[in-house]
Amino acid sequence: MCEVLMHVIVPDTVQGDIDGCKDALDAILNYYVQFLHGMMLPSSQLSVSIIDTKLAEPHLKILLHFIPCTVPIVSWKWRDRLLQAFTRVFETSNAQSGTKLVCLSMMTKILSEEFQNSVCMKGTEMVVPLKYQQLWLQSLPKLLWELKHTHPPSSKAVLQMLLHLGRSARDGSVLSDQYSSLQPALIPFLCTILPSKHKEGTSVFGPFVKLSRDCQELAVDTWCYFKSFSSPFLKAVMQCCLCTEVNVDIVVRIIEVIHSAFSRGCIQLQHHLSFLFTLLVGSSSQVNGHQKVLSYGEVDALDTPTRESKRRHYVICRLICMCIAETGDGDVVLQLLGPCLCENLVKFRTQVMLTTTMRVVAALSAGKESNKRLLPQPLANLLSQSTIQELLASEKDALDIKDEGRQILFQCCITLVFRYQNFPQCLFEKLLLSMHSGYYWKSLSKLVLRIVCQLPNRLSNLFCKHYN
Repeated sequence: MCEVLMHVIVPDTVQGDIDGCKDALDAILNYYVQFLHGMMLPSSQLSVSIIDTKLAEPHLKILLHFIPCTVPIVSWKWRDRLLQAFTRVFETSNAQSGTKLVCLSMMTKILSEEFQNSVCMKGTEMVVPLKYQQLWLQSLPKLLWELKHTHPPSSKAVLQMLLHLGRSARDGSVLSDQYSSLQPALIPFLCTILPSKHKEGTSVFGPFVKLSRDCQELAVDTWCYFKSFSSPFLKAVMQCCLCTEVNVDIVVRIIEVIHSAFSRGCIQLQHHLSFLFTLLVGSSSQVNGHQKVLSYGEVDALDTPTRESKRRHYVICRLICMCIAETGDGDVVLQLLGPCLCENLVKFRTQVMLTTTMRVVAALSAGKESNKRLLPQPLANLLSQSTIQELLASEKDALDIKDEGRQILFQCCITLVFRYQNFPQCLFEKLLLSMHSGYYWKSLSKLVLRIVCQLPNRLSNLFCKHYN
């Protein structure tokens, strides 16, 4: 009966004849609100009584569709009562029920710019009070967690709602502040770091990593409207990037969004560099898995990195190097990252980590061809020693010198020789030390020829002088 009455009365009131049917409108709206509260009129008397919500749910989903066309045309008193009843239905319905999905659809519609413009064109201002927008917003992170990854339509509706609220919140508004404050509640949706005996802790991934790609893209887009990023949230995001279940294209999108937020001043420099560098180190470590590295060029053959893991790492590494190069003056950034680069190069003595470090250093010198620039001396010494050991290992042990990683390492070595004044000197000194350390002269000669052929005349003469 309520459905029939809403079909009859609402179209008439939309046309503007509200005064003529005020009593009837109040009666029907009262009936409608009572139904949303889980009550309805029995046929025997004009009073309310509680009904079985399971029996009412099919009718409730139909009646919820009247909210968008009813709220704009009623008085503020009725608007508050309707939104209060609607919010109650949303909060009390099961996360995985059809009622919850209908509520989300109605929220998205009633707040959409197109709907509000259509209402304003008819001379009526439609405003959802801030307190209800805040209530809806606060409930969304928990709902994302409750939906897991098994209800994609509902998860997508929640993310669309989040995206709309973030996009429509004005800078400096209460809603904008509350939107950014959702980050702690969103961490379980991404990844929770549990304390453990290991220093890095145990990562428990949330529904995000198993959602469909379109839902993941929506989730990442919602971060564009955070006015600031907390360190725990960035750590959770970074862990998701390292999860192999997340497609590398999504990882690329995440890095782009985070770097864009840094460019807007939403992330502090130290937090941004920490995010990029930790992700870079984690990606490098994944390529080598859990290999026990004895020395450069000697790794456990049972854990050979796959082609896909290599491709994933190179894509991530290339993008992060570009981002690091755009964070500020290359010399300043290199001074900040220098100790971390040295520490991780010593900790993870692998060819992949060496290549990654060389690419970062090369990226920070991009666009500056002058060879008067200086590497931090500890980093120059470590890079030159590690590079000589790795390249000599490939020559001596007849390893695959055409391997993509070693080719990139060799090219990065030549780049640093051109761009940093003190790197060639360190490189020559380490070569001389290698000569006195018992390396095969044949292998050393091959390496010398490979390097000299790439150098300009001035550096070649300097090299030959030291070599002779």
